[in-house]
Amino acid sequence: MQAATRHEDLNLVFQQLYANHASMVRNVVRLFNFRDAAADDLVQDIFFLAWNNLTRLKDRSALPGWLHAIARNQCINAIRSQKVQQKYLVPMDELNLEAESPESRKFFEVSLLQFEEHMQVLEDLIHNHDDPTRRAVATLFYLEHKPVKDIAQSLQMKSNTVLSHLRRFRLIVTKTMQQWMEENARN
Repeated sequence: MQAATRHEDLNLVFQQLYANHASMVRNVVRLFNFRDAAADDLVQDIFFLAWNNLTRLKDRSALPGWLHAIARNQCINAIRSQKVQQKYLVPMDELNLEAESPESRKFFEVSLLQFEEHMQVLEDLIHNHDDPTRRAVATLFYLEHKPVKDIAQSLQMKSNTVLSHLRRFRLIVTKTMQQWMEENARN
């Protein structure tokens, strides 16, 4: 009887999580131009991932931002997947941007261009990084989308060491991206 009650409580918590944040997650998915079944699948995957990792979130007040980051990252991962690009995404030349308002059309075009530029800068930073171990960790994590556990196993290091390399690499990327954005803002 207690197990059934606990299951019902968890179900209620999940329903509340979904009800409170589904529209925000759908908006993120829509910004990446996923529609119909692809959008529904992606939203489901995002909530599944968030639910499975909810115990890692220490500060519950950070939930909306954390969920937004998960949604954004899952969309980026999906876009980078060849299967999704071919099956679900509308090619740029087939988009009906004229049906959108001028503001949303410009936002989409700028967002897509910025995304492509940011990914190119990230790839350049990874390939040109001085530390071969950190370069390998970043390649596996950011370009090949391997989980930390798999990276640790393949490079024969502890997960905390992998996380440390990723943290240090992110500091370098953040600094470089800020410089890049400042330079582009001047141009």
